[in-house]
Amino acid sequence: MWGRRGARPPPLLPDLQRGDEVFARLLAEYAPVGLAGLVLAALLAAIMSSVDSALNSASTLITLDFIEPHLSRRSRAGLDTRALARIGRVTTLLLMALAAAWAPMIDHFPGLFAYLQQTFAYVTPPLVAVFVLGLWWKRLAAGPALRALVTGHAISAAWFVATQLGWLHVHFTIVAGVLLALTLLAAVLWQAASTARPRAGQLDVVDVSKAPRVPLAVRRGVALVVVLTAVLVLAFW
Repeated sequence: MWGRRGARPPPLLPDLQRGDEVFARLLAEYAPVGLAGLVLAALLAAIMSSVDSALNSASTLITLDFIEPHLSRRSRAGLDTRALARIGRVTTLLLMALAAAWAPMIDHFPGLFAYLQQTFAYVTPPLVAVFVLGLWWKRLAAGPALRALVTGHAISAAWFVATQLGWLHVHFTIVAGVLLALTLLAAVLWQAASTARPRAGQLDVVDVSKAPRVPLAVRRGVALVVVLTAVLVLAFW
């Protein structure tokens, strides 16, 4: 029966309730004992690496880009490294507590991967919009860029809450494009309403002519990865 053209083999896990359970069930039922433990250990190591990297990056960003400049303006002496380290540790602890408090909310989504896709669709577009403008629009100053980013995230948060409450029914792939366009528009409007202009040193950071030349081997490797990715996408289309 399986050999006939068009016949579909029976499912491996017919009683699977949620798609998020497929990886754990496959390991439990089909992987040898030693291999299953090795895969789970590697999975936990990858998760811990991603979590601690995200926490450290977030605490560093908040400490050095927001807290430290604000406190330095109030005190001419500034903050020493020990004070910054204490602030960073407290910030990391608060972020971890916030993430742990939010974690049970994931159960209200259809699955973990659906949650991740929706989260990226709401969080990423404002960041991408500001980065794109920072690279290609030389008139965008830091103040208007920050205000546009806050505006984009505020719209994103309001849209996310309205979606969860059932007030809006727009697919997250469309939401991502709309949020990107709204953030771009907000950046243009904030810049038009401001007299600030980027300094020459800030423009040098995004000047392609002053960037070091990428080695030929790296460019060939990038091209190979792009081609292989396109082949995989077309093969499973």
